[in-house]
Amino acid sequence: MPVIRTELKRVFIMQVVAPVLCALATFVLLTERLRIVTAIENTNNLKTKRDQSKYTTQYDNFDVDRLLASERLMKSYIKCLQDKGPCTKEGRELKTFLPDALMTDCEKCSDIQKQQGGKVLSHILQFYREDWEELVQLYDPDGIFREKYGYEQDDDDDGDEARRK
Repeated sequence: MPVIRTELKRVFIMQVVAPVLCALATFVLLTERLRIVTAIENTNNLKTKRDQSKYTTQYDNFDVDRLLASERLMKSYIKCLQDKGPCTKEGRELKTFLPDALMTDCEKCSDIQKQQGGKVLSHILQFYREDWEELVQLYDPDGIFREKYGYEQDDDDDGDEARRK
């Protein structure tokens, strides 16, 4: 009888316990693999979202000083932004992200874009005042941007008057 019991235990282990243990081990391995794959996918998704949360930097090397020095180029870009003239590729792209940049405090802008944007805005305010007023009506009709960043008036005008007195 002990031999039969031992044989039954061996058969039971081989036919029931071993397959259950194999299935359990497979389940654990698959679950772990799924966790790793999910973690990798999440990392890739975060990277993609992070990349999509910034504007393109392909124009970060754009020669802003050359633009500011050319009245013809400035007028061309201003007319583009005012929907009064044709747009270059850069102008069209600027028109697409400008409203979002103003509404989100330029959070998707690179540091270079913020610097260049401020430089251009100040230049337009100082040298193209009438165009500035029209652009403001188009892109900041409620005055939120102007109030937040103090673009309501030209600071240089105040300094010139003080120097003249």
